[in-house]
Amino acid sequence: MSAQNVNREAKRIFARLLATENIHVRHDNTAVTATFDTDKRVLTLPVFNHMDDDVYDLFVGHEVGHALFTPPLSEEEMINTMNRV
Repeated sequence: MSAQNVNREAKRIFARLLATENIHVRHDNTAVTATFDTDKRVLTLPVFNHMDDDVYDLFVGHEVGHALFTPPLSEEEMINTMNRV
């Protein structure tokens, strides 16, 4: 199955249900990986030519984990936190 055949609306609903909140989900042809903005609550999913449902679900699950468990930190706070580890 190619990325064109993936039901993006279903993936958006899946992500919002997993996150248990009304996160914004966007599919981006220019994204090189999936990301989650903890401040703006935006999950960005890349669109790859040969990405099937399973890979989409892995991206969604991983990034929703950030929605649930990663505290919203500024870039400076995040760098300071990583430097302490």
